[in-house]
Amino acid sequence: MPTHIPTSFCGAFLLGDNVNENVETLTIIYNHQLTLDVAGQRAMRKPIILLCASITEAFMYDLVYRIRYFTREGVAGIPDAIATYLRGVPNDDFSFVIDQCKKHEIIGKKNDPIYNDLRLMRDLRNRIHIQNVKNILEQREHNVFTRDRQLLSEKTTEYVLKYLEKNYSRTFDAVGGVTLPWEPHVAHIP
Repeated sequence: MPTHIPTSFCGAFLLGDNVNENVETLTIIYNHQLTLDVAGQRAMRKPIILLCASITEAFMYDLVYRIRYFTREGVAGIPDAIATYLRGVPNDDFSFVIDQCKKHEIIGKKNDPIYNDLRLMRDLRNRIHIQNVKNILEQREHNVFTRDRQLLSEKTTEYVLKYLEKNYSRTFDAVGGVTLPWEPHVAHIP
C-alpha cells in the first residue's frame, strides 16, 4: 500500500503541484521496477533516487522559502532569531539548506543521521552527470545507484516529508498531500 503524507507544511502550492507531477513519474517508474528482472530493476534505481532527492530538496527549499517570506504567518516551531538569520542569507543551494537545517536543528538534532542521509542524497542527485568530473562517489554507476541507496532515498524522502508535516504544518493543505509509491518505511517521527 502506498504511503500518503499530508502536505499542509507546503507554502508554495505550485511547487506542491510540481512535486506531485514528479511523484506521478516516480510511481510509474517504481511500479515498473517491480515487474523487471534484476538488470531491469538496477536500471530503474537512478531515476528513482534522483526523483526522491529532487522531491526532498523541493520541500526543504519550500520550508526555507516560508521562513524567509511568510513573515506575517511565520513558521511555527522556528524561533525568530533563526528566521531572521535565514532571511539574511539568500542561498537556496541544497547543500546550504541541509547545512542550515543541521546548524539550527530544523529536521532533528545536530547529530541525527538524517543529515548524513541528506548529504548522500545530494551527492546521488549530483551524479545525474554521467561524466562524474567531480569524482562524486564511486566511478561506476551500478556501484553508485544500489538497492541499499534506493531504500535510503525512499526512507529519507518519507522521513523529511513526515517530519515537516508533523513539525511545520499550516492550518490548511493547499496541495492535497503526496502519495509515495512504496509501503511506509518510517513509523516514528520525533
